[in-house]
Formats: sequence, structure tokens, C-alpha cells
Amino acid sequence: MKKFNVQNTYQLPISGKPSTQVNVLADPDVISVSPESLSLIKPKLLKKQGEKVQIGTPLFFDKRNPDAIWVSPAAGVIKEIVYGPRRVILRVDIERDKKEAVVQHETLDDAALVAMEREALVDRLIQGGLWSSLMVYPFKVAPKKEVVPHNIYVTVDQDDPFLPESDVYFDGQTEAFLLGVTALKKLTTGQVFVGVSNENQVVYPKVSSVVTHIIEGAYPANDPGVFIYHNKTDQKDNSAWGLRAQDVIRLGQFLSTGTYPIDRIYTVGGPMVKSPCHVKSREGVSVEHLLSGFSLTKGKTRFILGGILTGRQADKASALSVREYGLNVLQEGQEQTFLSFMRLGAERSTVSRTYLGGVMQKAAYAMSTVVNGGHRACISCSACPEMCPVGLYPQLIMKSLHANEMEEAVQQGLLDCVDCGLCTYVCPSKIELGSDFETAKKSLFEALEQ
Repeated sequence: MKKFNVQNTYQLPISGKPSTQVNVLADPDVISVSPESLSLIKPKLLKKQGEKVQIGTPLFFDKRNPDAIWVSPAAGVIKEIVYGPRRVILRVDIERDKKEAVVQHETLDDAALVAMEREALVDRLIQGGLWSSLMVYPFKVAPKKEVVPHNIYVTVDQDDPFLPESDVYFDGQTEAFLLGVTALKKLTTGQVFVGVSNENQVVYPKVSSVVTHIIEGAYPANDPGVFIYHNKTDQKDNSAWGLRAQDVIRLGQFLSTGTYPIDRIYTVGGPMVKSPCHVKSREGVSVEHLLSGFSLTKGKTRFILGGILTGRQADKASALSVREYGLNVLQEGQEQTFLSFMRLGAERSTVSRTYLGGVMQKAAYAMSTVVNGGHRACISCSACPEMCPVGLYPQLIMKSLHANEMEEAVQQGLLDCVDCGLCTYVCPSKIELGSDFETAKKSLFEALEQ
């Protein structure tokens, strides 16, 4: 058992953290799939509007990687395919049947899985739509069928306080997780490293037989990319695979039941949500349906799907994708504050103690979309490297990118960036560093794929 402490992490002081209470929602009439929300893929639809599908029926695949298939999380009729600019597939809406049919695959127990050949397991995961849940770093895309990873990294916990907690989504799922880990061991010639937070006293005893690392640190210490960075001893680990525990549980559920797992644990939180908590629902629910059991504070709101610093903006019609487990509701604030220059800022949070709120160290503050200032040139204050969990100098990478020096940016660690959003969060010049890096990595990925 190894133990390491991740430096340069941060405990997000934001109000509206979801409690561990779990609300159970009834299934909606319409389930949606959002290909547009999946980064770095070119989706090709396999079904047309008006066609019937079952739970587990292939819906679309990645034209760059035909092995990456996404399946239907509902059975019924494809009610509508919503397109955006340039025919981008925004959403596939499925009107559910009252009695949903399911694509059934052969079930596997631990002994059968151990005896199974790797090629057969890969084919099973591709057919079942679970292969696309595996992620190859540094671009976080599904692997090619023929690729064998050097190592696979799994993190049990979420450091983002606005995403599901491990003791909630592990409830009753320990066996599925352990079976998922067994499956991952069949996929690599190296090791499956499993990391758990040093503060986890509930789940760790249940999975201690497979845990290899204890990880210390606040957000985002338990990110798979951070885990890879701090544990790698070989360049081959630059293209290691990484997974969250929820996806490993889904692997185990699929293999043990033979059916595509649709049940999900989500969080609904943020400063605008009254009584934020966890929610048990199913894959593909809309923002509107997820909010049906909640009351919101009056005011203009913004919906963020995923992490509070890393998620995507959405509207009420949007559906949470297969990789999104949280809905955060923030106040859509006014950019201009009356007599702001005369205010001490006791209600504001600041890492650099620019405002009085940073000195007072308030327990939590109501985060809004206000950026508290306009874009300015980088002042080389070193706020971003002091927050980078993988020891990068984001301001230098940003300057290289602005000078069109992609090779220099890569040498400075662009591909080690784990997209945690902390550099953008702490930047006093309001530079969208995370967005710049995401765009650069997308350009680099597309250039490599040509």
C-alpha cells in the first residue's frame, strides 16, 4: 500500500453542497442522449427518427473510432433528433414504452470472467456500450480495440463537493465494483492501480483488497489524471487509462446482469438550490426532470452539468450525458455592482485575499457567474502554479499558445493538464486558462488523428 500527498489542491469554499440524503425520482416519459456533450468524438447515428429501440440498442458511434459505441438508455420510439449549427447532433429524444425491452447479453461471474480471453471481453464491452466509458489519457477518449494499456488507474472518491460522494454511490454496489476491477485486470498487461482518499472511512474497508494507494489532498487530488501524474514511472503511462469508480461499477453491473446499466446517482446542488442532495434516477434525464423535486431561490439562474468548475452550461431541456453526474445551479449575476469600488467584499471569496472575505475566511460563499472584473493581461502573479495539482506553470503554457508555439506548450506540460479549472478560478486577470488549454488539446488531438 502506497501513500502520497498531492500538493497544490484547494477546498472549494462554495455553499450549496449536496447532503448525503438520496431522493428517488420517478422515470420521465422522455429520455435523451446528448452526443454533442461528448468531447473529441464525431458521432454517426445508427438509428433514424421514428425507429424503435431497446435498452442497449446501439444509437451512434465515433467515426474516428468505430469501437466506441453508445447505446440507448431507454426502450421506445425515437421521438426527435435535435440538430444544432452545422448539423451537430445536440440530442436524441426517446419516448419510453410503458414496458421497456432490454438487449440481453450473457451474464458472467468472477470465475467466468477470469477464464475469459481478453479479446472476448473486449468484444462483449463494445457490444454492450461499455467500452466507450473507458478513457485514454491525456485526451480522455475511448480506446481503440487493439490498444493494450500499460496500466489502468481508478479513483474511488470525488473531491468536487458538488459531485456524488462515494459512500452514496457505493451503497449496495461493492460486488459490482470488485467485478469491474477484475475485468480491468484482464484488459491490461500491467497493473490496475486503485486510489482512495485518506478521509474515506466508509468505502475503504469494503474495497481494501484491491486498493493500492491512499491519496491525501483536497480538490482535485483524486482525479484519475492527477493519480496518473504522481504515480507514473514510465513514459508509457502518459497514455494510461483512467476511470472513476462509478464507471467501474457500471462495468461490473453490465457483466453480472448482462444488461446495460441505466440507474444513476446524481447530485443537485449549488447556492440557488434549497435543500441540495443526491438523487437516484436514470441515465438521460433532463435538467427539468431532475429539478422536479427541488425548490430554487428566486432569481436568474445558470445550470452547469458536471463539476462546478469543469461542467458545461445547459438549459432545462438539456439532458445529462453518460459522463455527467451532477447538476449545479448558480445565480446568473450582474457584471456591474453599484459602487463596487467602495465595497470591502466581505461576501466574496478570494484566494489571494484581494477582498475582505479572503481575510475573514468565511466557511462558504454563494458562488455566482460574476467574474468580479474584466479580462486583463497576465501579471505573472504565480497564483495559477501555486494551485496546479500536477506542478505546471499555466501562465507560461498560455503565453506559448498565444504565440502559436504548440511544441513549446507541450514541452511545458500542456498534456499533463487534468482540466480541473483551478487555474481559471484563481486567476486575478480573469484569463480563461482552462478554456485555452482545452481548445489547444482539441486542436492537437485532431491534428494527430489526421
